[in-house]
Amino acid sequence: MKEKTSEPTELSMCEILEEAIKKDVWTIVCQSEEFDWTESNIQSNFENIDWTALCSNSSVQWTVKLIGKYKKNLDWSALSYVIADNNNFDEKDFDTLLSRYFEKLNWE
Repeated sequence: MKEKTSEPTELSMCEILEEAIKKDVWTIVCQSEEFDWTESNIQSNFENIDWTALCSNSSVQWTVKLIGKYKKNLDWSALSYVIADNNNFDEKDFDTLLSRYFEKLNWE
């Protein structure tokens, strides 16, 4: 009996388009200021998040804890502008962010 070998299958054009549409939809969702981006929503949608779009979204309630939890996924350049313009950080939290992530923030 001849064994089946698992060969990589080529994606069909339909599958490629479906993936592109899914990615585009998630970019739009991540940019949306209408969606309630709680820590729970971020966790439950982790695999689909467009981190650049989410980090650019000024309606996300970024906290020191949330930034620390997802620091490896964040687009620091995009998030830098939100942090600089964000009124949600008190002076202590802002100082904490600067001391922990100074080298990751975009100062341009």
